[in-house]
Amino acid sequence: MINNQINQSKIISANPKNKLGIIAFVLCIIEYVTIPYTFGLIAPLTVIISIIALKRKNYSPLPTIALILSIILMVILIMSYPLFLVGIFMKYTPIEGPPNFRSQYLYRFVATEGKFWLDYDKGSLSRIYYFHYMGQGSAGGLYFTSDQPHAFQREDIISLAEKHGWLHEKDIHYKSDFITSHLDEKGYLLHESNDYSMDDMLFASLLFRCPVWIKSECTVIKLHKNDTYGIPIRTYIVLTTTGDQLAIYCDQRT
Repeated sequence: MINNQINQSKIISANPKNKLGIIAFVLCIIEYVTIPYTFGLIAPLTVIISIIALKRKNYSPLPTIALILSIILMVILIMSYPLFLVGIFMKYTPIEGPPNFRSQYLYRFVATEGKFWLDYDKGSLSRIYYFHYMGQGSAGGLYFTSDQPHAFQREDIISLAEKHGWLHEKDIHYKSDFITSHLDEKGYLLHESNDYSMDDMLFASLLFRCPVWIKSECTVIKLHKNDTYGIPIRTYIVLTTTGDQLAIYCDQRT
């Protein structure tokens, strides 16, 4: 009796149907681990393999688990993909909102070289911005706030950026009056100004698309690097003099 059960278990484990279920489950794990890099494109394949395994009367629960998890992931991603499908053909309105799974996922998509900033201080992250436009690259922004003065330190910020390959170029100091005088009645940056310097224009060209979160006296830390394709990209970090507000703008336009 015991020998028959052992032999039967060996037959089941050696059954190609069960191997198909194992493959589906492994793919399911891979798709969740690699979401920031594959954007869930493995999920449809996992669903197909899981269904095939179930139709072959697979005795293992693995394909069922893989099927359920993959469908859940696809539902979540379908809520996000239309923004980029539209962006392939036309410009759409930049989106800004509170931090959640969807906004963080989209930020990782548009700011691939700056996604590590999401882990900088999760408890202080209050707003996320993302923009994508074919032919003009993408941009992402993060806004951190704290009740404690000097919660965000310039040296720590630059050190973290350098660990991820960014090079510190220069600091630019702005007075509150200068910033507010260049905003329109809705709080957006004016596109034209006679007193913009070259540094101002580079920063302003990014803020034309991004929200101006910080309007008080601040220092703008300019960083640069080349992306994986050798294209120069910039990041502007806006840090208030009091150190209680921090805005990070990652510009990856081509």
